[in-house]
Amino acid sequence: MRRDMATTLVASLAIGMGTMLAHSAAPSAAPVTPKTQAPPEARALSQAFSNAAKALRPSVVRIEVETEQPRQARRGRGQQPDMREFFERFFEGEGGGAPFAPPGGQGPGRGTGSGVVLDGQGNILTNSHVVQRASKVTVQFSDGRELPAKVVGFDDQTDVAVVRLEKPPGDLVAARIGDSTKVEIG
Repeated sequence: MRRDMATTLVASLAIGMGTMLAHSAAPSAAPVTPKTQAPPEARALSQAFSNAAKALRPSVVRIEVETEQPRQARRGRGQQPDMREFFERFFEGEGGGAPFAPPGGQGPGRGTGSGVVLDGQGNILTNSHVVQRASKVTVQFSDGRELPAKVVGFDDQTDVAVVRLEKPPGDLVAARIGDSTKVEIG
C-alpha cells in the first residue's frame, strides 16, 4: 500500500509539474501587424527586377585577384580612403598593427570584384581598381566554373578595365549593354 501511495504521489507530482511547465512555457498572445497587400505596380516592378536578374545571371561574374605584394592605398587629392585603409587605421592601436595585412607584410595581396561578360571572345568589363595590380586573375561564373584570365587594359580616370579569359568556353552569354543616350534619371 505504501508503494501504491508513493507511485500515486510521484505520478501526481509529475502531472502537476508538467501542467505548470506547459502553462509557463506557453507563448503570450501578442498583437500581430496587419497583413498588407502590395500595390500591383510594386509587384510588377519587383517582378521586372527579378526577371532582369535571372536574365543577367550567366553574364555576371566574380573576379578573384592576387597581387605580388599587399595592396598599398593610393589616393589622389580629394579622394576618400577605401574601406580597407579605414579599418587598418581604425584598428591600428588594437593589437599593434593593421589587422588586414599579411603577417610580416609578406605574401600576396588578394581582392575580389565583379564583372560582366561583354562578348563570346571572353572579354569581361570590371573596375580598374580591382585588377590594375593583378598578377593572377580568376573569373568565377554563377555555375561554379573558375577560369584564368588576364588584364588587357584599364583606365584609372573612369575606373574601367577589361580582362580576357585565357581559354573562353563556347557557351559564354554576353550581357545586353544599354544605350547610354537613352538613359533617364530614376
